Amino acid sequence: HNSKSFRIRDLTALMVGLLFFSLIPPAEAYDAGDALALLLCTILTVVGFCACLAYITALVCLVLKV
Repeated sequence: HNSKSFRIRDLTALMVGLLFFSLIPPAEAYDAGDALALLLCTILTVVGFCACLAYITALVCLVLKV
């Protein structure tokens, strides 16, 4: 049981780290390509965050047998 909760904490820490990493301001030379890359990375970050939340929820439901 402790190893599962440790993995959940690791996944949560990873998600928070990726979220903060995605908030780094862009470079000074900002053009349409940079805007597109920022938009795509933001979309991927949100989708990844939701996928991790769903995975963690599934693990918790499996452990609690809800």
